[in-house]
Amino acid sequence: MSSRIHCASCFYDLRAVSSGPCPECGRHFEVANPRTFTRMRKAPSLLAGLAIVLLLAVVASLGIGFAFFQSYVPDRHLAFWTIFGVGLAVGTVSSVHAASSRFLFVRLCAMCVGVLCFWVGLLFASDKFYRVWQASPNASDEAYSDSAPAGVLVLGWLPAIVFVTVVILLTFCARWLLRAFTRKTPPAPPVIDS
Repeated sequence: MSSRIHCASCFYDLRAVSSGPCPECGRHFEVANPRTFTRMRKAPSLLAGLAIVLLLAVVASLGIGFAFFQSYVPDRHLAFWTIFGVGLAVGTVSSVHAASSRFLFVRLCAMCVGVLCFWVGLLFASDKFYRVWQASPNASDEAYSDSAPAGVLVLGWLPAIVFVTVVILLTFCARWLLRAFTRKTPPAPPVIDS
């Protein structure tokens, strides 16, 4: 059997299984019936996964850069949540992609992009927050004690790793629950009278 034959529902590699239920999800397949399995090529799937990761990194850099270099922002909280929201959204999508990918290399790249986007979004958001606060009229003394960006620069990757890990675990749990509730019992093999 070719190594390109995978289960149609969970993409489990069926190289070692001749016929019957899929060991991962229980879906019935037969080697003679091509409608019961799918053929996957590794190179296009790997390139598509890496392209998605690269696209997420570009979207995050454009979004964070555009939001950071706005000349006028009326409220410091709006400045913070606009920039951090981009990093948070791209970090979430990248983490879900990391949990859904078949390839370890794509998973690692997606996790790194998720952590980096969350961290950079938090860093630039806290920096912009203090800049907008200092530019406001009659700013209080707390506006000039801006050590938060330095703290985020040094330790901001810790909440980023925790966030990405939690999103990946929630995605794994959601996929497991979806499979558990939508699992169908395989049909009984036909009885052949002789």
